[in-house]
Amino acid sequence: MIESLFSPSPAAFLTRDARMWALRGAMFLILLGAGIFWVYAGVWMRSHGIGETSIGILMGFGGVLTALAAMFWGWLSDHTGRSTPIVCAGCLFTGVGLISLSQSRTIPAFALSQALVAAGISATLSVMPLLALAVLGGKKQGAGYGRFRMFGSAGYMVGLYILAATIQGLQRLLLTAGIIMVLGVIPLLLASVRPLRHLERHGLRVVLRRPRFLRFLVAVFFFSWGGPAVFAFLALYAQTPDFSMDQSGIGRLLGMCGVMAVIALPLVGTLADRLGSRSILLLSFLAMPLRLLVQAAARSAFGLYVAQCFHFLTWAGPEVVIYVYVQRLVGERDKGVAVSAYFTTRTVAAIVANPLIGFFAEHLGFRPMFVIVACISSLGLITFWGLEGRSQDTEHRDQGTSEGQSQAPVDCAATID
Repeated sequence: MIESLFSPSPAAFLTRDARMWALRGAMFLILLGAGIFWVYAGVWMRSHGIGETSIGILMGFGGVLTALAAMFWGWLSDHTGRSTPIVCAGCLFTGVGLISLSQSRTIPAFALSQALVAAGISATLSVMPLLALAVLGGKKQGAGYGRFRMFGSAGYMVGLYILAATIQGLQRLLLTAGIIMVLGVIPLLLASVRPLRHLERHGLRVVLRRPRFLRFLVAVFFFSWGGPAVFAFLALYAQTPDFSMDQSGIGRLLGMCGVMAVIALPLVGTLADRLGSRSILLLSFLAMPLRLLVQAAARSAFGLYVAQCFHFLTWAGPEVVIYVYVQRLVGERDKGVAVSAYFTTRTVAAIVANPLIGFFAEHLGFRPMFVIVACISSLGLITFWGLEGRSQDTEHRDQGTSEGQSQAPVDCAATID
């Protein structure tokens, strides 16, 4: 019974499609570099005397640029159909930004590096899923995307468990991450995937006029408040006298996210194909406030590791389900704009949350901050629960019968440049 929830056969994982293997390699390198940035950027800033509030403002500034850039990249992908060059540009921007961050010492320098990384990460994270879905086609996208995304989690673990433990000094670690991110361009060029371009497209205004999609974005906004608190600010929390973790210890702690992701991604992907996304998303929205409360209650490193187990749902669930779910809500032709709208919503939440989380942590303490953010993220659960409760859709599966497919068939065929 349990085995049936995972990939149905080794052949499904060991695909012969060279393009998918190239994309998996690119995802490995991208998440290796990005993971180091997410975990250690705030630690690097604080090592140069930057306070939690200022760190939150800098991250919020990066979030503003990420939100604007994500919408631009999504629009450009839909209108040109050339997603591969966009992701390549994202790797280059992020790599240069990480190299710049490794040399930064002042707030203006940190702001510049944040801008470069924001321009790059917005392209890689919002457009990269479109390349994977294009190669997968319309069948079993949840399981296929879960297997693809698992390689990113493996890269994330390598960065935090191996590189962070072997490379001495944050400056060298960030510099190495930047170089690795630039190398991500190579497998992308080898894959050379181009999703189909649709001549008839709706704009963002039309996509946002769909009530279910708009309410879903509201739920995502509240849910996403937990993101900064369980990553960047958790790394700062782990450095406090209560835990006194060093660079290697922080890497092991946050590396647990990668461990949980590798376990969860194939399972959640198969469940999404077989059971539909509703139950998975409900559990994901529930798990975020619980994760934050466990962090607040932790009195030892063991408690923080227990909180990381919730990553199984708070990240792996949405990561697999939402990209497919959003595409099916709005249809194939508008998927780029819709995915960018989702990614932008998460970024806007981080823009608002980062300065406030930093203020709460600096003036109230980390534990009260986690409780406050847990209450805010629980509004996402309430909103999504209300959305599903009002829905007249009685379907229990999302395979081929969702709203998006009724408006436009999923024809994610891919062509080679």
